[in-house]
Amino acid sequence: MPREETEDLNALVRASWFSRAPKRLAASLAAAEAAADAPGGDLPVGIDRPATQALVGAGVTTLKRVARHFRAEPPALHGVGPRAVRVLSEALEQRGLALRG
Repeated sequence: MPREETEDLNALVRASWFSRAPKRLAASLAAAEAAADAPGGDLPVGIDRPATQALVGAGVTTLKRVARHFRAEPPALHGVGPRAVRVLSEALEQRGLALRG
């Protein structure tokens, strides 16, 4: 399927979901997306949008918060997969922080 058609289909599915989803859930997702796009956080771009949205939705917007909240184990959030954990670990290491303590 061409990229334009895929993007159009995704937009239609998203609009449909937002029209039928519980208001609180839709508002929570919209807020997480807005926060992910807003300046102020220092999450690495390389973790991709789903991981960023999952972290922001959990209230984790900075690398310091990643290190503090997930010191015992890597984040177990939908959208935060092995690649995101690796990128977060590398970014934390560059700042002298660690994902696991």
